[in-house]
Amino acid sequence: MTHRGTRNPEDIKRDVHLQLSSDNRLGRADIRVEVSDGTVVLSGTVPTYSDKQSAEEDAYAISGVIFVDNRLTVRPPSMIRIPRDKDIAARLMKMLKWNPAIDASRIRVSVVDGIVTLTGSACSSWEKAGAGQLAENVTGVMRVDNLLKVEPGASVQDRQIERDLRESLDRNIFVDASRVVIIVKDGVVTLKGTVDNHHAFRTAQDIANYTGGVVSVNNELVVTG
Repeated sequence: MTHRGTRNPEDIKRDVHLQLSSDNRLGRADIRVEVSDGTVVLSGTVPTYSDKQSAEEDAYAISGVIFVDNRLTVRPPSMIRIPRDKDIAARLMKMLKWNPAIDASRIRVSVVDGIVTLTGSACSSWEKAGAGQLAENVTGVMRVDNLLKVEPGASVQDRQIERDLRESLDRNIFVDASRVVIIVKDGVVTLKGTVDNHHAFRTAQDIANYTGGVVSVNNELVVTG
């Protein structure tokens, strides 16, 4: 993500701290923040991998942030028993099978030292993302490497993908679709143009991910706010 505009590093640091402290999901986190030239460095510890991702999202939500260097370490609380790798894998496979939006039969899970690797295939970009999100929320997971290949069950022409995505953006109140350029080639969507804030940036990316036939999304939108 690109972000235009500059702010005083101390102001950015203050706002990032406030954003993190107001996020109830991060109540057990111990996060340090440093800011230089629009880059936010997060260090310290969080109890889960999903908390690490949430902290990064919180930092990106602040005006003036160009890049977030997420150095947070996942360290579960001492009172929580850390599952063995095979137990993490078994738990995740059950979660994938229980989810009606995911075809778990096409997904393989391996876990080494708490690092989850997903291989195989998914029928859509959003199914791939959904599998990764499920993995992030399993106790004991330290990192998720989502290597799923998107293989749509039915071929969708690039022009149809572009048309569907354009209509979805036009309907959304958070994104000014007139400022977004959509390029589709072989199911790969590239978004260019400008948006007002990080929420609009993420909304446009999510809409693209949820559009039928999309294999992957390159979000090159520039945040101007």
